[in-house]
Amino acid sequence: MSLPTFEARMDALVSAFGDGRHREAADLAAQLKAELLAEAAAAGKQPDPMQVGWARFYQLKALHAAPDYAAAHALLSSTEPVTWIVSQRNAAWMDSVGVELAFRLGKADEIAVWGERCYQKRVELGDPKDVAACVHMVHDLLGRVGRADEAAAWAERLRGVAP
Repeated sequence: MSLPTFEARMDALVSAFGDGRHREAADLAAQLKAELLAEAAAAGKQPDPMQVGWARFYQLKALHAAPDYAAAHALLSSTEPVTWIVSQRNAAWMDSVGVELAFRLGKADEIAVWGERCYQKRVELGDPKDVAACVHMVHDLLGRVGRADEAAAWAERLRGVAP
């Protein structure tokens, strides 16, 4: 997809999201992603991984805000048929949403899995406050679902990290 066309489509999507039309934004993101894949397949090429990544990121963001937690979890747990990329910061955010979705949907076994992914990305980004926020969230949610031993292990990670 040409950059001007992609930018116009993203502007419409971001505008819908900003206006609180989250379901519409999620649908626009899903449509954009489908068109990126179809256009690339018709041309016998791979779509731009960054364009697919932006569409996927906003689709998740909008589903989360809608709130449609089951659909957001399904998207986050799925794979794309092509390579896609987002920034490390956005990837960490997506994983932190995975922690929240696991908790909200009663998938206690996934809390630490998404938490570990988020934690690793936050550590790589090097912001102690973001690392601490991730650890606090995982610790708290594990405690809420009765996983005291796992929660205690997450609390140990706070040593040496700014609160």
